[in-house]
Amino acid sequence: MVVNDNAGNLMPRGVLKLIASKARSYQVHPLSVGASLLAMVVNDNAGPLTPRGVLKLIASRLAPVRCMSFLEQQPMIGISFTQKTLAARKRIALVAHDHCKVFLLDWAERQKDKLARHELVATGTTGLLLQQRLDLPVESMISGPLGGDQQLGARIAEQRVDMLVFFWDPFEPQPHDPDIKALLRVAAVWNIPVACNECSADYLLSSPLMDQAHEHRIPDYATYLQNRA
Repeated sequence: MVVNDNAGNLMPRGVLKLIASKARSYQVHPLSVGASLLAMVVNDNAGPLTPRGVLKLIASRLAPVRCMSFLEQQPMIGISFTQKTLAARKRIALVAHDHCKVFLLDWAERQKDKLARHELVATGTTGLLLQQRLDLPVESMISGPLGGDQQLGARIAEQRVDMLVFFWDPFEPQPHDPDIKALLRVAAVWNIPVACNECSADYLLSSPLMDQAHEHRIPDYATYLQNRA
């Protein structure tokens, strides 16, 4: 706007000088404008042009800009991935906070026929209640606040758990909250399906992938270790 308002009163070189003086107060992103190319074209042609012609030339010669995709700008640093086959018979971890145990038990009883086709593992109290309610074998860790969540997290990292059903309580603070966050994080790291309530658990169990072998992406630990050596 400043350049246009004053261009009629300026000689061609004066227009360029005014543009340069106004541009100094702005920070130009390295990917936004090809400044050197633009300046070269304008300087080479500024002599024979009128002030308005200079501005028209600038507008017509905007430098091409290369836009980087989000994936190019934000790589997952230091991590490569590989494919792993999940077996048709899954190893399902079942966890529920105290106020959510009744919901998990009711859900598990309703889905008993589907759960019976897979291996079940749970934290201490939840595992005991599930065995009593379902009359199915359930491997029990110790209680969550005593380290059971960490035990399940270790199983996930060892690729010994294929799915996590975790009915966590959004209304009640937990004394072992860091363990809970660590469990959810390691589940995301190893790309296993996670259900956090009855509705999402129903969706997972109704998936056609639930009872068939399929490929999924996991961190390539061998390459990761080699790169750190």
